[in-house]
Amino acid sequence: MKLVWSEAGMRDLLELAAYIAAESEQTAKLVETRIHREATLLLAFPHAGRAGRVSGTRERVVRKTPFILVYRASQAELRILRLLRGARKWPAHFGAV
Repeated sequence: MKLVWSEAGMRDLLELAAYIAAESEQTAKLVETRIHREATLLLAFPHAGRAGRVSGTRERVVRKTPFILVYRASQAELRILRLLRGARKWPAHFGAV
């Protein structure tokens, strides 16, 4: 199984990192490391996340952050669809991802 970031998921990650880096480069790197570690962990345990709020997705809270990885897992890949703040209003769907 391989890890794949959707365009929207990668955009979320880059925007988040830039936002945090404006205050602290060190904190931005720490949060990015935690996000990547959690995504990599899902490769070994793709059903570790809970059933998603959007049909056909799963969610995994990134430990020690307010962020949630939204993903789909298949035999071939684990696709990160979005990286969202837990308190954010969620979309009804994630489009063609």
